[in-house]
Amino acid sequence: PGTSVRVSSRLLGLVLVGAFVFHLSLLSNLTEKSLYVKTGIKQQ
Repeated sequence: PGTSVRVSSRLLGLVLVGAFVFHLSLLSNLTEKSLYVKTGIKQQ
């Protein structure tokens, strides 16, 4: 039973890290787009 718990916890950790990185990239993309729009409006 100990090994199965270890494997499941490792998988859960990997999933959490993957979701965290995915959300971070999404947030950075959104912020970059908003900054790009703001700078574009300023330049005009």
